[in-house]
Amino acid sequence: MSRTRFESPFRSLACVDCRDPAALGFAFTMAFQPIVDLRTRRLFAYEALVRGTDGASAASVLALVNDRNRYRFDQACRIRAIELASRLGLQHIAGIIQVAVRLNIEVIAEGIESVDEREVLIALGVRYMQGYLFAHPGFEALVEPVFPRNGDSSSSCSARWTCRSHRIGRLCRDSVTPAE
Repeated sequence: MSRTRFESPFRSLACVDCRDPAALGFAFTMAFQPIVDLRTRRLFAYEALVRGTDGASAASVLALVNDRNRYRFDQACRIRAIELASRLGLQHIAGIIQVAVRLNIEVIAEGIESVDEREVLIALGVRYMQGYLFAHPGFEALVEPVFPRNGDSSSSCSARWTCRSHRIGRLCRDSVTPAE
């Protein structure tokens, strides 16, 4: 088995990087295939299948994936599938949350990068969230989260923030810390 080789030095990506087809080196989209429940003869869900923007097969798109762009492609697939499913009216996130609630499972939403995402999840009853909107990971340190105001459109990372006595990351401009 060959080993995956990463860029040196390794650079972590933000979601905005994964939304940029130019950074990936090629464009792609998704096709949605229904998954049916034969017992009830009803639609159960959809599977998102990668396709070329001209409808080309998954194989033609996957042939463009290599060790250098594999992570970016993986993340871009998730983003593209969820954004497109949402645009088409699929209630993906609401359905997952509903199942979790019925099973008495606490939902932790990960990868939250915008106030709009946070507000939708709050409206769906999600209480626990994680993502760059609140804080970037602290390398060998515990970081304090921030709570952006409702008027902020996204987590634009321009202001520096501190963790205890170390300057270790970036935080969202115009954010506010929780009241104590």
